[in-house]
Amino acid sequence: MSFPFDPGQQPPPPASYPQPYGGAPQQYHGWPPPGPGVPWPYPAQPGLIYPAPAPGPVSALPAYAAAALFVVCAVQSFVWAVVSWDGHGNPKALAAVIGIVYSGRITGNVDFGISMTMTVACTTLTLAMVLLARLAIARWLLAGLGGAVIAYYAVAVIYLVVNGATELVALPTLALLTWAAATTVALLPATARAMRRPTWRRA
Repeated sequence: MSFPFDPGQQPPPPASYPQPYGGAPQQYHGWPPPGPGVPWPYPAQPGLIYPAPAPGPVSALPAYAAAALFVVCAVQSFVWAVVSWDGHGNPKALAAVIGIVYSGRITGNVDFGISMTMTVACTTLTLAMVLLARLAIARWLLAGLGGAVIAYYAVAVIYLVVNGATELVALPTLALLTWAAATTVALLPATARAMRRPTWRRA
């Protein structure tokens, strides 16, 4: 039996071939990959973890802007209620009183509208002050209250137009636009990010 080499000698080393991609790829965990040509996916290796980038600073300006707009809405409501307190004031301001469309059917006078407007104004002003502290619950409560007031003013404007009182729609339309602007800013994603986050983390 013939051997390709002398049995008393060490066998020749195996032939070496070039490794693809310049050598065996190292094992990494995370992103980005270590370099071009490394196949994906590659197995994870404990200890080699790329930390996630730190989030940038969040601006509180949208929360303050929403609070300021709701303060304007509250001040407007106070003005409409005070001017129309006895029901004999400026009819254009009386048309902007929240609930005045239904006040005659409920109380027979302007009392229901004045009470509703003062309640909305006080509640809005209080929640706007809380929103300045960037508490998310105030944002959602103001958005819900704003949606209800917007719906009322839309009905009131339509009611006045249908009944031929177009000369009285200016202030209700102004109030509608103010409440719509405040509610829209409160619902913006930037305002949601501006809300205060909890500082604790679950272990």
